[in-house]
Amino acid sequence: MKRSEVVIRRLNTVAALTGFDESSPGVLSPTSAAESFLTEVPYSLPEATALVRDWRALDLRTIRKLRFIKNMRMPLYVIEKSLPRGDVKFAIQNWLRLSRALP
Repeated sequence: MKRSEVVIRRLNTVAALTGFDESSPGVLSPTSAAESFLTEVPYSLPEATALVRDWRALDLRTIRKLRFIKNMRMPLYVIEKSLPRGDVKFAIQNWLRLSRALP
């Protein structure tokens, strides 16, 4: 299984468990899952922002990477609500704002 698939499954698992146990330790914590997304995302936020402006003109490989980011966003909407204030929450909120423009 690719690392990217593991990250997507982890995000979905954490999103599904959010609210059941607020003290989720380790890999199941919302903060840990959000950090995993930030590590695995294939572009920096400024790079992705520039790419989505004219995504229809991009090559298929780049469009697929942007779709990968978009596919990870749904569990992030749930996870973001459980994140404590700080850098990780701020970064996730910025990615969620961008996700509306992703292909």
